[in-house]
Amino acid sequence: MECSLETLDPDGDAVLLITGAASGRFLVSSKILTLASPVFAKLFTSGFREGNQMKDSTRPTLTLPEDSPGAMRTILQALHYQGSEDEDSLSARHLAVIAVHCDKYDCNSALRPWIWNWLGRFTHIETPEDHGYLLLAAYLFHCAEHYARLSIQAQINLPPRFADTWDEADLLGLLPSSAKGDLGNHIQKQLRAIHELLQAGEVALATDSSCARMDCRLCKSCENTYPATERKCPFCSSRQWDKEYCTRELRIAQYFDRLTRAGLWPSVRPFEKCSMAEIRMRISEAKGYCTHQCEGDPCPLGLQVKILVDAVEQAIAQTAALVWRPIHLSSTECEPARCSTDEIECPVTQTA
Repeated sequence: MECSLETLDPDGDAVLLITGAASGRFLVSSKILTLASPVFAKLFTSGFREGNQMKDSTRPTLTLPEDSPGAMRTILQALHYQGSEDEDSLSARHLAVIAVHCDKYDCNSALRPWIWNWLGRFTHIETPEDHGYLLLAAYLFHCAEHYARLSIQAQINLPPRFADTWDEADLLGLLPSSAKGDLGNHIQKQLRAIHELLQAGEVALATDSSCARMDCRLCKSCENTYPATERKCPFCSSRQWDKEYCTRELRIAQYFDRLTRAGLWPSVRPFEKCSMAEIRMRISEAKGYCTHQCEGDPCPLGLQVKILVDAVEQAIAQTAALVWRPIHLSSTECEPARCSTDEIECPVTQTA
């Protein structure tokens, strides 16, 4: 059964027929498509059957096998100055499919205002796949600014093994391997630097033999500590206490206790599976657990926790964007350049 005709131009002079797993028929303006897309411009010339049909005042049908009706609907609505009903609920994956079709038909320039708006809608990205779809969309749209912004978000929010998830999404295979490699290298480098600082904290604490009095008391009966302002132990009511001191052994014990409670120790697994954002959250939790107070100026324990907090915040703030570059440029070249239309395979069966 033939699908219904969607009218994008009441005075349209051509029909686009999409066949495959899903189908669609669109009444369109060949003039609009010719101006927007060099690929369609070639199809509507007199060298093709469709162009000859138009010269004879008949309405040709162009068959587009295996295209996505949903993606083409969004593109055609934009080109024909019609709003899309699905625009507000546009998913990251659907935008990536739109980008694939825009690249295929070389109509990025005509859709530049819509592209900027579509990409700008995604400020909160939830899944690793969505990060990939949006990077792919920005890449195929040739939108360097959004590609840079999205690459920073990806470096902060993607786990080190994001590629395992991406490999399961066929569409993400269109993203250049160099982009995946650069992204993975940046993430690993950032996490490795924080991990090394966390491990160095133990060495720093172990080599500091300073001792300072703490602002608390150690109960002789139950061995709990409690504020020096309390006249008796709140745990067992004993009035027998000793002064508590901030020693090397105590600092090391409390350091690992805070890291363990925050899910950062043992440290290998968290840095293998967590994103920078997750590591930052866990370090913040460790800082919250650190209620240690002593007369040290500064206290070595507090200093090591502060070093971790400052390091992860600085790493996130200084995350460098990936540079958009066409596939045919080497990694040392950074200037965006449009691919020639001669490199794009015509998607329509061309019958002279």
